[in-house]
Amino acid sequence: MLKRGAVGFSTHKDKPLSRLIRWFTKYKYSHSFVISDVVKNRVYLLEVEAPQVAFSTLDSYNIPTVEYEIWYPIGVDEAEIDRALRHTERMFLKKKYSWASLVGIAITIIVQKVFGKVIRNPLRMGAWCAEADWHYLSALMPDLFGWMDHSTVSPKDLHMIVKESGRFERVAQSEFNDN
Repeated sequence: MLKRGAVGFSTHKDKPLSRLIRWFTKYKYSHSFVISDVVKNRVYLLEVEAPQVAFSTLDSYNIPTVEYEIWYPIGVDEAEIDRALRHTERMFLKKKYSWASLVGIAITIIVQKVFGKVIRNPLRMGAWCAEADWHYLSALMPDLFGWMDHSTVSPKDLHMIVKESGRFERVAQSEFNDN
């Protein structure tokens, strides 16, 4: 059952930007989102997609060319989830999506791979998905996510921690349907 406060990771099989992000990160997921509400079995997401941060629904992910996983935090009460969601919504809702920040993330990945050096994103001019979701997760579980630099975080970074920490339960999953 999907509930408010779950975090999701996804990729679009056919979208060029999803393929490019997967190529740079060498990871299966290129996008992340947070479930902000569930009303009458309709799942609403707080999502960073062009042109700005906004609410959308999970309906757009239930297509054959999208693969996703959704994870729910274990041992966190609803008041903590509500506080973390409100914090993130206040910071990001209506903020502009940043294509430049994505280029900056690519630069940080290249510098890390080529020179072994971690640098901050040099092109922070708006928001991208993992940054907003990091703010939510670090407000919810600062001990697990607070050490990360929000200017360089990717869906891969968040997914690996969520998956391996033992503090989240996978509650939904879809895979590409090639039929």
